[in-house]
Amino acid sequence: GDHRDLHLSLRRQRQMCIRDRCIRGDSSATTIWADFQFNYGTHGRPTKLHIQDITLSTDNVDGYAVYSRDTITTMSNVNITGYSGDTTLISDVANQTGRWSETGGGAMRIRAADYTSEAHDASSPSLQNVAVTNCCRGIRLQDLTGIYVKDCSVYNLSDNGIYFAAGSYASDTGCNNCVVDNCTVTLVGQTGLMNIGGNNNTFINCTVNNTRGAGAAIYNTNGNITYDTCSFTNVNTAETKTPWGGNTDDYSGAACGMAVNTTDTTANVLVQNSSFISGGDSVFYKSSETGTLTSFSNSITISGFPGGLVDSASSPITYVAEPEPEPEPEPQPMPEPEPEPEPQPMPEPEPEPAPQPMPEPEP
Repeated sequence: GDHRDLHLSLRRQRQMCIRDRCIRGDSSATTIWADFQFNYGTHGRPTKLHIQDITLSTDNVDGYAVYSRDTITTMSNVNITGYSGDTTLISDVANQTGRWSETGGGAMRIRAADYTSEAHDASSPSLQNVAVTNCCRGIRLQDLTGIYVKDCSVYNLSDNGIYFAAGSYASDTGCNNCVVDNCTVTLVGQTGLMNIGGNNNTFINCTVNNTRGAGAAIYNTNGNITYDTCSFTNVNTAETKTPWGGNTDDYSGAACGMAVNTTDTTANVLVQNSSFISGGDSVFYKSSETGTLTSFSNSITISGFPGGLVDSASSPITYVAEPEPEPEPEPQPMPEPEPEPEPQPMPEPEPEPAPQPMPEPEP
């Protein structure tokens, strides 16, 4: 039923809650707020905004569910669905079918906030158990410091899955000291896990499956970016257009691609302890000799990549295979026991002197 009185009552409560910088439902399964939007241009820039135990859903909003700026935005147990997206699977319909032509927003754009004082980590993350479906953009984190994203998922999107973004799209802006941990990206029309600009950002324990753009994409950073213990399956497929009609970030078809400006000489991308299972072309691509891209101790199913380990158009990368285990030291032979000295023969007894004859008596 419509339950208009209940809806109006909940709406009033939630409006009050926004002024208190908190939006809290009973659970994401039972509390659904249709056509919700928080936008800093309309609702201001509170110091903090917390959203919890709720589903934010729309079938018509071409914009972001949450677009905050200068606000420490945190979420837990939140579902976000339908923002600038459709309910059909992007793999089942032609590009720009229905609402897949929309590009105005997506689940969230959290912008220009410093989380350092919150000391968020794996035990106390900034975003946790946030599930995004049927949107344009997924989890867009722009020009942030110290955000920690854990146990989140994105599915059936027309653009990027989870990404650190930069306002200038260059290395002078972006996210710093940020982590995406134990998150999944599945069926997206652009890249899976992307980093633009920034420094000292990490994607760890993440799973990427079915992306039209690169599974891991690095653009215009001048710092350290790490992908650790991630897995990539069916990434950078043959599709070169997004569901909304734009070009994918293709990186020459590679599962993991890096492209930085010629001035980004200290760009240092490390991909380690990760699994590359399948993709549309090669595993690694680096657009120029600027910066370093290092593959260390990764598991690569080379038969799953028709373009091989390093793309034919790539600049050199640093490839370090799984280290061989150190051989155990060979046991040292036991020293031979020293031979016992041979017994010396007993000396022969000296012969007794022969008895002298008694002298004859004198006559």
